[in-house]
Amino acid sequence: MSPQLGDLTLLESLQVQVDTDGEAFMLPTVRVPFSSVMQVALIREQRTGSVGANKRDPAGTAWREIVVEVKLVTDDRMADPTLLGLGVRSYATDGSAPALDDAPLLQRARAVAEAAGRICGKKVVDKR
Repeated sequence: MSPQLGDLTLLESLQVQVDTDGEAFMLPTVRVPFSSVMQVALIREQRTGSVGANKRDPAGTAWREIVVEVKLVTDDRMADPTLLGLGVRSYATDGSAPALDDAPLLQRARAVAEAAGRICGKKVVDKR
């Protein structure tokens, strides 16, 4: 299997296709021409917090959430389509946000970002 075919197979498993002319990504709700893609961005965000009173979990329960996204940064400032969004959240009742291992999320997202970058001929920018 050639790298190009492998890249297409990976993206199609996420319901991202390339049009028959090989000039655009076909996402479930939008067509994104390669010419409008400026870069492929790998974004990681981490949030922490605690649960207040009168919630499902006991007051003082701490949480940590990690979200990793692969976005197509386009020339349309209003919308940068997301190719992949992965996340994990964990809770702890001892009041301290639990540690999370985001390595599997980042590995999967990087593979998708690099595949998309090779297909559309654009640079992958790591914005972690």
